[in-house]
Amino acid sequence: MSGYGATTVVRLGPVVDVLTTDQGTVALVERQVGHQVVRVSDLGSVVLELLEAGPATVAQVAARLVEVYGAPPDSDAVEATAKALGDMSRTGLISAEKPGAQRP
Repeated sequence: MSGYGATTVVRLGPVVDVLTTDQGTVALVERQVGHQVVRVSDLGSVVLELLEAGPATVAQVAARLVEVYGAPPDSDAVEATAKALGDMSRTGLISAEKPGAQRP
C-alpha cells in the first residue's frame, strides 16, 4: 500500500519528455546523474496527461481513471489509484505530498 489517501496531492516528477506511439508510451525521467527511460502503461499515460495540467489529488486522479476505464470490479477506485500512483512514484514519474505538508 502506498499510504496515499484521497486528499494526497500528486504532481509530475522530473519527466523531461514523453513519447507515445502505437506500440506504447515511454518517459524520459531526470535522475541525479543522467536520465532513465521508463515504460508507461496505458493507465499511467492517462495519469501523466492529467498531471500535465497541474497537480491533482488522488481522488481527482481516481475520478478521471473511472471516466476512462470504468470502476475497478473488485476494489475501491481511490485505493486502486493510490496503489498505481505509489508504483509510478517509485519510478520517478510522479511525486506526492500528504495534505498539509510543506513544499521545499
